[in-house]
Amino acid sequence: TEADLTFVRSESNPGTGGDPHFKTWHNEHYQYHGQCDLVLAKDAAFADGLGLDIHVRTKLVRHWSYIKTAVIRIGNDILEI
Repeated sequence: TEADLTFVRSESNPGTGGDPHFKTWHNEHYQYHGQCDLVLAKDAAFADGLGLDIHVRTKLVRHWSYIKTAVIRIGNDILEI
């Protein structure tokens, strides 16, 4: 609903960055210093059922890690950066 969208926009600015640090829509903060694939967002109902997936892959370098790649899928279209 519009009220839900307003809550998300006004209460939080989710995202990731650094080595890597994560901030959720609920304003929770996480850090992960390792190597793995992570699911950041998933919404099967996005765009009238096309679906949305956002994944990142972290890479370990010495004593820290970073986000090496990000993948966004909408329907059958995939963008990897």
